[in-house]
Amino acid sequence: MKCAARLQVLLLSLSFFVIYLAIFRYPTSIDVNWKMNSPSREERQKTNETNQDFMQKRLTLLNNMCNMYKNPFRVESSSLHYRSNFSKISSFQYFWFKEKYNMICSIQKAGSNSVHNFLRKILNESVNGGNKEAENLLEVTANNGTRFKLEFPVNLECWPNCAKNCTKVILVRHPLDRLLSAYLFIFDNNPGKFHHKKYSWEEFVQHIINYPEDDESWKNIQTSVGNHWEPYWRVCQVCDNSLRPNYVLKLESIQEDLSYYLNDIGLGEYASKFPWSNGRTRSTRIFEFYSRLTKNIVRELYYIYRVDHELFDYDPQPFIDIAL
Repeated sequence: MKCAARLQVLLLSLSFFVIYLAIFRYPTSIDVNWKMNSPSREERQKTNETNQDFMQKRLTLLNNMCNMYKNPFRVESSSLHYRSNFSKISSFQYFWFKEKYNMICSIQKAGSNSVHNFLRKILNESVNGGNKEAENLLEVTANNGTRFKLEFPVNLECWPNCAKNCTKVILVRHPLDRLLSAYLFIFDNNPGKFHHKKYSWEEFVQHIINYPEDDESWKNIQTSVGNHWEPYWRVCQVCDNSLRPNYVLKLESIQEDLSYYLNDIGLGEYASKFPWSNGRTRSTRIFEFYSRLTKNIVRELYYIYRVDHELFDYDPQPFIDIAL
């Protein structure tokens, strides 16, 4: 009887310990949702800082980091400042509004295509007279009804110097959140699309950390769709003086950021029409997949995307906390 009683006490204690771990040791998807989506909104409410203040902080941080990496003795300097042709003309979407050219860097799985399509829609309404065939948002209708196509603001001969006078926009999200989104889009999608189930999440992560020189299949995938997980600094060459963004929008606070940007360029009346994404669904996926990785693996992923974290003020710790 005593042994049975002791066993019952032991099992009960173990049960309470497991419940304790589940509640206090491991973050839930709701915790991740809070950490991923609310900090900038919370900070704005607590400090009464305006959207303009937050935008200026982001630009100041970006400029400071780029200046720090100018030091030729830093290993990052050659990539961020002294190599060319990372970012191409085709890496940007262009549009014209109120005598000003705008460039949005097209980062896969960061939301830039959604923003560009949204801008195409509202500009067709406000500028192009409903012309759905407008190319690159540079075909406009004048007040007298004449339709004409604007000259492209940049060309190969002057690139990237000729981009200096354009308004440049970049939309980013947490690099590790984007990495998961890229994996789901390319490898965990509908059968027959892209590379369905070609690699598991764990295999994909290992290939990102340790590039497999002997895997021809991966090399082909990297060549064809590797831009979906290519670092922000490389796609947009954000430290180049001619390509340095004027606006840094974040997916985690897209409602406030896009509203600020649209107000700034004279399209604020359309801000409420943007289809906002469901952050709760995203945070559930983050918890589901990153809880399958070890903390050391997540740290190694962070080192791969460390510069993006530093340039755009992202913290890897919520993802590390989720991991085993």
